[in-house]
Amino acid sequence: MFAFLLRILLYFMALVMAGRFLRSLFHSLRGPAPSAANEDPSSKRTSMVKDPMCGMYMDPRLALRMEYKKESVYFCSDECRQKFLSSSS
Repeated sequence: MFAFLLRILLYFMALVMAGRFLRSLFHSLRGPAPSAANEDPSSKRTSMVKDPMCGMYMDPRLALRMEYKKESVYFCSDECRQKFLSSSS
């Protein structure tokens, strides 16, 4: 019984490995995806911004942005923005 289960497991592993090999072989024949070929890799990189109140770093696209003394200031939440406004007055 144990030998039968071991044999089934080995066949299954061989099928999985053959499938991965064939998938990688056919994937390399297709070439790069059209959207990936036209995209600039540096466009995906963004610099993080720091909330001046709590010190949290975040993506500037997700942060609350405010102009303060001709400078952009970013906040993680409206609560931090309110604290900043009350402390700078």
